[in-house]
Amino acid sequence: MALYANFKSYEGNLSGSETIDFPWNRAYGAIIMNDSSSTNLSYTLNGEMATLKPTETISFAMQIKSLVLSASGDVAYRVLLYG
Repeated sequence: MALYANFKSYEGNLSGSETIDFPWNRAYGAIIMNDSSSTNLSYTLNGEMATLKPTETISFAMQIKSLVLSASGDVAYRVLLYG
């Protein structure tokens, strides 16, 4: 079992784009949740862009320093980071 010393959460409504820079050197994993019922949420991670459909969630384990979220409409989102 892995132990992580850092945990940070972000949540809110997004219209446009937002860059989340992590408060420590690197995050080792994240969970991104699109809480919207009708609008897609795009994210860019390590130069790769992907899209979460409404109510979709993704989790991954990799070292990252920042995350860019973007949406073309009003999207409720949550991001959980650990490292």
